[in-house]
Amino acid sequence: MMHKTVNGTDSDDDENPSFTLKDWEEEEQDKEYMHTPETDKYDDENKMYEAEDDDVIKELRSECGGSATSNKLREEAQAENQEFLNQVDSTMKAIFKEHVQAKITKIVPQIEKYVIETLGAEVLVRSTNQP
Repeated sequence: MMHKTVNGTDSDDDENPSFTLKDWEEEEQDKEYMHTPETDKYDDENKMYEAEDDDVIKELRSECGGSATSNKLREEAQAENQEFLNQVDSTMKAIFKEHVQAKITKIVPQIEKYVIETLGAEVLVRSTNQP
């Protein structure tokens, strides 16, 4: 509130020359923290919201079952992953086995032919070299 002083200037400092900005800030803070029905209502609302937050947290924890459920879910997922990897490994081994067997059935006749030809030639050489 500004008042005219004797010399005609507008100034609050003229009314109370010892009142400073620091004093004004402290006064404003005091007003902010005064217990009034309005601040009490605000505090009650904050407490209500905090209680609601606590209820939501409790509900989430009960739905999730806390860390025990989390660990159980992690273990189940790891078991499923291991089962999948085992299935992939088994399938790969079966495929390799089929490929090897297919190759062997093609190669074995060629090996037999080579062995027979080589042994036949060796037998002929020995039989001609014997007295």
